[in-house]
Amino acid sequence: MTGAIFALVRSTSELDVPRQWLWSIAAAALLGIAISLNTFVASFFLLFVLSMRGRPIALTLTAAIPIALSIPFGWGTVWNSLGQVAQLSRLNDLFLVAC
Repeated sequence: MTGAIFALVRSTSELDVPRQWLWSIAAAALLGIAISLNTFVASFFLLFVLSMRGRPIALTLTAAIPIALSIPFGWGTVWNSLGQVAQLSRLNDLFLVAC
């Protein structure tokens, strides 16, 4: 995640357009890897969308990396387990509110 933020800052501060694209693609790839490792990082996706403005092609890479990494483990298995984690966190929030 730190690398993705660093690459995003470099892409917005770079003056050369090809280097802006290079840093944007690096930021998108690093964010995609971070999302694959921890789904909480996906909450930062909106900030990256707003920061990258006119580079939606690079943002498709962010979504493609977790999808590509989940294919060897079985598409349905990975996405079903993410749904179970989401339900568990809602259950934990319920108990925190009740206490």
